[in-house]
Amino acid sequence: HVSQTAPFDYVQIPRLPANSPRTIMEDREGSLWICAHHDGLIRARRTFYRTLTTDDGLPGNGIKAVSQDLSGNTWLAIQARGLARLTPAGRVTAWSREQGMPSHDPLSVLAARDGTVWASYGVGLVALLDGRVETYPDHRYVRIMHQDRHGNLWFGSDEALW
Repeated sequence: HVSQTAPFDYVQIPRLPANSPRTIMEDREGSLWICAHHDGLIRARRTFYRTLTTDDGLPGNGIKAVSQDLSGNTWLAIQARGLARLTPAGRVTAWSREQGMPSHDPLSVLAARDGTVWASYGVGLVALLDGRVETYPDHRYVRIMHQDRHGNLWFGSDEALW
């Protein structure tokens, strides 16, 4: 129960190359993907980790959010650089204003099980599916997106949870 007040076990990860992680996602292989604020993206497997940055082809190092689709692609919301897809083979594809996104600065990203990739921005919510971009300008500042085990999508903004 969450209401139990037993203390958490606190274990600091030694030599982690970022002092301020923002978001963590576990992929289907058990790796942890850590958004390391301005230090890039960290992929940790058991005790081994690797940091991915612009040196590896990412459009930017300010990783705000991470999600993985059913094909194993890792989707990133990158501060001031847009949305990026990292394939299992290591190829990076970026989406920003030039590719139909409403802004260069996504807040969050969610790869839903139906293949839709949701990206949130201060100016609205975007659904990316099969190369098509659909924008929902009435849903601004969505900071949290989640798909539960029943397939329901949850969105949390500065004003509501729906």
